[in-house]
Amino acid sequence: MKIFDIDPDHVRVVARDLAFQAEKLGRSPDPGGAGGFSVYGEFGSAMRAALAAIAAHEAALRRDYTHLASLGHAVAAAGRRVDGDYARAFAGGGA
Repeated sequence: MKIFDIDPDHVRVVARDLAFQAEKLGRSPDPGGAGGFSVYGEFGSAMRAALAAIAAHEAALRRDYTHLASLGHAVAAAGRRVDGDYARAFAGGGA
């Protein structure tokens, strides 16, 4: 068994380059089966699928956060309304 040495700085450079190229191209390069490089096409397809899944999860999280925020506002408004109702009832001498 061989231990792999991973250089974090090099990994960051490669990741930044990959992100830059993905933004620049709008899609991953797909050389297909040209000259035995079909693995790059498969990697590009897998990367696109993974990014699509991440985007879908992010959209779902945004919807959930928006819903939770609206619930928070509704609960706060209800609390203020009930507090005001009780304050008026006690101020008027009612129980």
